[in-house]
Amino acid sequence: MARQTQFYVTPEDIADIEAAITSRCGDFVIVQIRSESAFPRLIDTMNHAENAKRWLYYFIARPEDVSKIVLNFVGAQHYWAIDPTINPVIEFHCSYLDGQIVRGGRAYYSARYYDKNGVERSKDEEFLAWADCVMASVRSRLTRYQSRYAGPRLKLLCESGGNIKFEQ
Repeated sequence: MARQTQFYVTPEDIADIEAAITSRCGDFVIVQIRSESAFPRLIDTMNHAENAKRWLYYFIARPEDVSKIVLNFVGAQHYWAIDPTINPVIEFHCSYLDGQIVRGGRAYYSARYYDKNGVERSKDEEFLAWADCVMASVRSRLTRYQSRYAGPRLKLLCESGGNIKFEQ
């Protein structure tokens, strides 16, 4: 079983989503998808940018789950990666917006997975309750717009004459 919410948002909408998650579900950490070491690399905000480029893909997790996150070494590319299927994380893909097009984003997590022996496992109940709270918080900041879920600032941008093309 997995849960997903797809959306189209601006960076300002992401800031609102970040605040809604904290308000409703408590503190959380933002984790880079790759690390230079076997330990997760935490970043400061869901609108994180490096070299003037905003990151569009990362994970979010409860602070108490960071020590449970297992990274796997990708030898050919010399980095460590998180497998979201087995780890207590929510995948978060921000929308790409450049003033002309907006590409969809999503929040996603899996509740169950198969271990190395092929046995179906369920993620921790406390993580699952928190993840459901996060998904509800994300959805609470979205509205229906042209058969899609959009953040209020993106909707306002489109309705105020912004000629924005929606892409997957």
